[in-house]
Amino acid sequence: MADIEFSQLLFPRHLVLRIDAKGRKKYWEEYCIAVETFLRLKGLEAHLTGRQPLFEGGEKSMAQRQWEAEEKLCMAVITLNIRGTYPDWLKKAVAEKKTAAALWEQLGGGGTVVSGEEDKETKQQRRNSKKKPDNDMMSNAILMCAGFLFMKMLMQLIEKV
Repeated sequence: MADIEFSQLLFPRHLVLRIDAKGRKKYWEEYCIAVETFLRLKGLEAHLTGRQPLFEGGEKSMAQRQWEAEEKLCMAVITLNIRGTYPDWLKKAVAEKKTAAALWEQLGGGGTVVSGEEDKETKQQRRNSKKKPDNDMMSNAILMCAGFLFMKMLMQLIEKV
């Protein structure tokens, strides 16, 4: 895996998950899609599903060391793009060095876009969400440009690998 600069792990502001003091998540869908897309582009989506390969032998093989390095990268992408009040369970999960899949599941990302289907809770949230009025065309245009620039950056990262 090619080296990745720290700044490349940080998403644009509108794709960052915000958690308030009551544990409510803001921009969850945007964050979820960004994390899953980034990891999919890097070929690391298995780290979100918990499908860790079985490693044979007592000594750490090259494959096992590679998996552990990728696991750290996945954890970094997940945690560095959260702002606000970190819930106690999240602090504990990071301190205990849980797997990226366990952290993602606890955060609420298990069974979403990675598997190709949305879970029931995500579908219900989408149905219940209020539609935003399109009266603010300038902010929509700015968000579209920022999303385009983010995707362009991801494509450049892929080309480097």
